[in-house]
Amino acid sequence: MLLLGWLLLELLLLLLWWLLLLDKLLLLEKLLLLEKLLLKLLLLLSKSAIKLSKRMTNH
Repeated sequence: MLLLGWLLLELLLLLLWWLLLLDKLLLLEKLLLLEKLLLKLLLLLSKSAIKLSKRMTNH
């Protein structure tokens, strides 16, 4: 289940990367904003993964 989440995230990142490569008009500020959003998403995902693994070990 968790592995599937990571695979989906990687696919999303690849898709975003291709969109950024294709869109030459994208400004550096937008790139930085997108990077911040992705980092927040990654942090959120890792936090929930840690919570999930703690629950799994408790049972």
